[in-house]
Amino acid sequence: RLDMNKKEKSSLPRWSAERNEATIAELLGDDDSGNLSLAKANWYFGEWEELTEINLNQLKNHPDLAIFSVLKASGFQQLDQIENCRKYVEIAKSLDCDPKLISTLLIAGIQNSLGKIAAIQGRTEKAKGYFSDSVNIGNSGRTVSIAAHARSVKQLASMGLIPEVEKFIEVENRDTHSSNSEQLEKSRINYAAVKAFAMNRGLDLVNDKDKYPDKISLQEILGLGKDVDLVVAGMRHSGSTALFNLLRLALESLGIEFESGYSETTWLQQSERKTQLRLIKTHEIRDDLIVGQAIIISTVRDLRDTVASAARREWGRYLQLGAVEYAKFNRSLNEMWNEQAHYTFNYEQFITESNAAVSALLGFLDIDSVDIAQLMAELKSLPTDNWDKTLLSPTHITDPKRLLSYIDTLSQDDAETITRQNYKWLLANGYV
Repeated sequence: RLDMNKKEKSSLPRWSAERNEATIAELLGDDDSGNLSLAKANWYFGEWEELTEINLNQLKNHPDLAIFSVLKASGFQQLDQIENCRKYVEIAKSLDCDPKLISTLLIAGIQNSLGKIAAIQGRTEKAKGYFSDSVNIGNSGRTVSIAAHARSVKQLASMGLIPEVEKFIEVENRDTHSSNSEQLEKSRINYAAVKAFAMNRGLDLVNDKDKYPDKISLQEILGLGKDVDLVVAGMRHSGSTALFNLLRLALESLGIEFESGYSETTWLQQSERKTQLRLIKTHEIRDDLIVGQAIIISTVRDLRDTVASAARREWGRYLQLGAVEYAKFNRSLNEMWNEQAHYTFNYEQFITESNAAVSALLGFLDIDSVDIAQLMAELKSLPTDNWDKTLLSPTHITDPKRLLSYIDTLSQDDAETITRQNYKWLLANGYV
């Protein structure tokens, strides 16, 4: 991954180095005929709009229609059109597209997005590593390819980061990429929120110099008349809904007016801010979410147990990716939010030492007037038929007595593979 210190290396996803499956090139096949060759080239060089314009009706008799569909989905993924991405992933699945190809391209898309965020933050070398991984997943040990170089240039130029482009290419090439000002301006607007979020770590409310401040006084910030989002973020199946409801109940007990909900529903897009404070649960970074000042509280849990929870719940993306690939996806969410979070809420501590975990959380927000015993009693008695308010459904909690672990749920082969491929992450987070 280029020249980075050991600390940086250990904190980065290592999908490409850990994969033993087929490479992207192998999964896409070696058909160089006309339309498919062009579509593959557009993917390698990051021409996302061109991919979304693929006309499947005109290609309905093509033997590789499934590949066209998943490539089109990847284009929509990078343009933040998630519903369209899902639509064409489902079409690809209905056409019996190789599940490995679908999961590999989606993970490559996450790598590409991480590269954009790193580039916006000015971490050029790290961004280049992400862009390289985004086209070389499965190709560990290879030098940076022409495609990776072109992808880096394309993505940096598309965000208007021309000075960064100069570090990758010669001046004459730089001029070529900067000539399309309309396209650059469009992308600059598209990523303005991500840029603000990345540069400020989502928070412009306290003058802390450390990544993790000891305390952020929520009520003091509200008293200053500032709008703020309290964002519950992180990996899936790691207690984020419990954390969301803990904060929701605490705010209600204090009589603080706020809106709350899940970021993937329509309430954020369809209405303007109605209250000074919003409590938002999310997993993926979204432009329409991170437009203001935010306090980010992430969640963490043993990666293997998050996969086991998804398996017991028969979670859609788990069924699509399988246990090993889902672990990589969920780890990517953790690592993405880990760099942005101001506080991390540990699921295992919450289960074994609830009072201590909740007390520490409320202490971080400088909230000391909440009855924790009553708060926990209310949390345990929440209904599962009022999803709009609690984000809980009858199938949400798969192990109410907390008796199961990944050992009881996952196959031995899957558990061992996940442990081997993510050993450094598990070790760093205290799970081995």
